[in-house]
Amino acid sequence: MEDGLRERAQLLLASLPLLSGIPDLPPFLQPTTLPLIIASGNSPSPPEQGGQRITELWVWSLKDRDCAWRFHYTASEIFQMVEVLDIPDKFVTASRYSFPGFEAFCLLCAHF
Repeated sequence: MEDGLRERAQLLLASLPLLSGIPDLPPFLQPTTLPLIIASGNSPSPPEQGGQRITELWVWSLKDRDCAWRFHYTASEIFQMVEVLDIPDKFVTASRYSFPGFEAFCLLCAHF
């Protein structure tokens, strides 16, 4: 019984450096350094948004090959599916952004 207690004591003493505290943070994450990095303006800026608004006229202007590459369907197939699936004319998101149902369907096709 005494040997078991001795082994536990040795184990506890051996693990004492691990229990003594959390290691220091790297220099760039120190509380005194981090605000300086943030204030220096070196944080990445958001990307510029751009692109083409997906309108019916624009989709019809695409060649079948380009339309199939972007949306996986030709323009005529997209219009047929919008009609057959009875997609509403207007979609409104939870953040109250509204856009045509046709555009919503094209975005869905382009994403997947």
